[in-house]
Amino acid sequence: MECFTTNFISGRKLIHVNCSNLPQIGITDFEHMKEISKHVRELLKIEEPRFERSISLPPRDNIGLFLEQKSRTGKRSDALSYSQFIEEARLQDYEPKPPTPLYEELQPSTPSYEELQQASSFFSR
Repeated sequence: MECFTTNFISGRKLIHVNCSNLPQIGITDFEHMKEISKHVRELLKIEEPRFERSISLPPRDNIGLFLEQKSRTGKRSDALSYSQFIEEARLQDYEPKPPTPLYEELQPSTPSYEELQQASSFFSR
């Protein structure tokens, strides 16, 4: 904790805390570096960097790119919203898609006995 305050690591700069940058602030134990990086990713809800990531994709997930932009100081950075960032950076195609419903959820529900009775009385008229 002391090395974070000594090096002025604030909430804005937390996005830059990873295994590459931790030795610069005095954290050199590799297990500690992995643990700190993991907790920072969990805290910020960003995905772990994947080395097999396609070069056709942005360098990291959208929230990570947004937090990198917000880590800078200034009026523009302070006023920047997530939706504005996504639009300006043209990252709409890379937004996570909501999960699709399960096959069972797409199937019509089985009608109750009462519903069947009502339907049959309608046809018997």
